[in-house]
Amino acid sequence: RAYVPKSHPVHAYRQAIAIAASVAGLREQAKPVSVVIDAVFARPKSHLTKSGVKATAPALPRPDVDNLGKAVLDALQDVMGDDTHVARLVVEKSWGTEGRTTVRIT
Repeated sequence: RAYVPKSHPVHAYRQAIAIAASVAGLREQAKPVSVVIDAVFARPKSHLTKSGVKATAPALPRPDVDNLGKAVLDALQDVMGDDTHVARLVVEKSWGTEGRTTVRIT
């Protein structure tokens, strides 16, 4: 596993997801599960003009979807156990007016 400095924003993201999962009552899973992650990022004001989105603004936000999936699964590890029982993983990312991450586990 790659080293990530404690000051990196991913740590706060992981902590927020872990807290939300715990509050939602998520428990360790013994059977294969499907995880669907929908990450919406607030578009920075620097991407906008009075008439809309700048032509030079990126079409999709960072980070890569594989890194998003890894961050969410790492955050859930303390709540639902090892992610080796994840049989299906779908990760989507997009821009929105407000940032949010929705995780569905079935």
